Amino acid sequence: MYRIGFVVLLFVSPLIRCDTPESSPEARIAVWEAEGLPVAPLWERLREGRAKNVSDEVILEALDLRARHLREARGLLEEQSFSLRSPVVQDLWTTVARVREGGMPPHMIEELLSKAGGQSAGRLISLLEAGETFQLVGMDEETSRMLMTDFFQRSLTRSELLRASRSARQLYAEGHRGEALLLPLYGHGPGRGRGPPEGRGGNGMRRHPRGDPH
Repeated sequence: MYRIGFVVLLFVSPLIRCDTPESSPEARIAVWEAEGLPVAPLWERLREGRAKNVSDEVILEALDLRARHLREARGLLEEQSFSLRSPVVQDLWTTVARVREGGMPPHMIEELLSKAGGQSAGRLISLLEAGETFQLVGMDEETSRMLMTDFFQRSLTRSELLRASRSARQLYAEGHRGEALLLPLYGHGPGRGRGPPEGRGGNGMRRHPRGDPH
């Protein structure tokens, strides 16, 4: 009888667990919050699912995926000694998780974080967002990685990043690839200043002295 009861419990207990409050999306988010994960992007995903009348089972799968990327992002940031208690680093944390969820390779993110040194988390967020737009248009990894590295080396401001990334996407659509894209973008090769040599280039970027504040 004991063996039969154990077998029945083995098969029935998963069904019981699925109906318990602990298995609900809200309860799962509470567990992740206790773990220390930022839960705003998790609640956002839950609201999206509920608005579309998605089943809790599917919502939980999406939440599990996002939580895994949040953990991965935490590891990447901790490796580079970022203070996760800082509000701006919390924003960077969720940005790293989002671009990972969108398919950006972890080695690209790790390379950018390792190069940042004293750079602000806010600037890293802008760089990752630029890389995210490159993914959305199907830019190849080599060109995307080259552009993100180049933007970092030039210390572009957020407004300059927006203009440069928009122009880069247009040039990519026209068939420019890799470092061959930098000449029409800036008027010169990689890492040679903030903008075209003579004031303004075809992409509308302005050249600033190095000492200008960002």
